[in-house]
Amino acid sequence: MRLQPGVVIKPTVDIRHSLEPDKRGDDGPPPRPRSLATAGRGMVLVGLVAAGCVMAVVACSSRTTGGGDEVNAGPSCSAEPVVCRGHSGFVTAIAITPEGRIASADSDGTILVWEPNETGTEPKPFQSDADFIAAVAPLPDGKIAFAADANAGQGAGSDGGDVVGIWDTNSSGEPQLLTESAGFVTGALAVDDHLAIVGEPVALRVWNPEDGSEPWRLAEVEERDASGVTRLGTGELVVAESTDQVTIREFPPTSSPPTVLDIGFTPTSIATLSDGRLALGGLTGVVAVLDTAATNQTPTVLSDRQPGDLPTGDPVLGIAALPDGTFVTGTRAGDLQQWNPEVPGEPIATVVEDRRFVGEAMAAFPDGRLATAGVDGEIHVWRLEGGDS
Repeated sequence: MRLQPGVVIKPTVDIRHSLEPDKRGDDGPPPRPRSLATAGRGMVLVGLVAAGCVMAVVACSSRTTGGGDEVNAGPSCSAEPVVCRGHSGFVTAIAITPEGRIASADSDGTILVWEPNETGTEPKPFQSDADFIAAVAPLPDGKIAFAADANAGQGAGSDGGDVVGIWDTNSSGEPQLLTESAGFVTGALAVDDHLAIVGEPVALRVWNPEDGSEPWRLAEVEERDASGVTRLGTGELVVAESTDQVTIREFPPTSSPPTVLDIGFTPTSIATLSDGRLALGGLTGVVAVLDTAATNQTPTVLSDRQPGDLPTGDPVLGIAALPDGTFVTGTRAGDLQQWNPEVPGEPIATVVEDRRFVGEAMAAFPDGRLATAGVDGEIHVWRLEGGDS
């Protein structure tokens, strides 16, 4: 099973409260991405340079990009990377549409849809009335679901929290609003013809976008906020919760009670691997793999701490599952690393180490490419050498 198009993994540690515009400074926001930009073993940078997606040149020997930015390029650095630029704010979320486009959102309330394979094509824009887009999830037929925070910087849940709506990219009409009081959204996922969101204080809500109905909603549960959602190959929804648990629920919903698994750490990101196992990232930098079908449902810890500014380790803010069975994690410090679920210890490659990159804003293409973004408003697409093409 491959990563399903439309998966957006967002953590409880949300960028909207740690990257307030007046605290960013010249080199980007202090609390987030900081590192260097490395194309590690087996990865090729596909970057960003003018409005739309264009070809750029990376000079690996001098460690500079065509635009003059420093890059610590690994031995697999590409001489012809692709780069997409168009956001005026820092990029907060990325997802891949079923048609292979990139849907990205930013801190200025803008959503852009890119054609990454057509260089020179300007992205299609949508400007919301909100100050901040917290999550995006592509739906069928060219529709993009989004969660927008009209009260960014005022604390989670201010004035009812996030607005959840649907933008039809084939229409010039107004977006369809599903709710104006979704709480604090941390993740969104297209589930067949439905939309699932997770967050605080409601762990999981599911809508039918066709008629705007909400057939499924978990009641508010104290201290049970959700940080991410994914779907198993068998159809169940898996929610990462702040109570050091993951909860598995049947979909479509039934009267059967959910399966609750204690994992021993606070999960901040989650994704389904190509073999059906779960990849998990933790608040203190834990990287682990969990087989929900195994008799022993204890996570296998690949790494118990990611180095960073925090004494406890850097939170793993995002995970993207690649079709070859590996996965990439992104941390608060901007470290994007590739992991083999069979190899505990060190990551098998460092994709990038750069303070401009936001660990939670990334998504995988079905062909193995990886789209990432950060505080400079640029979107970079990386290709895994020797992987699917």
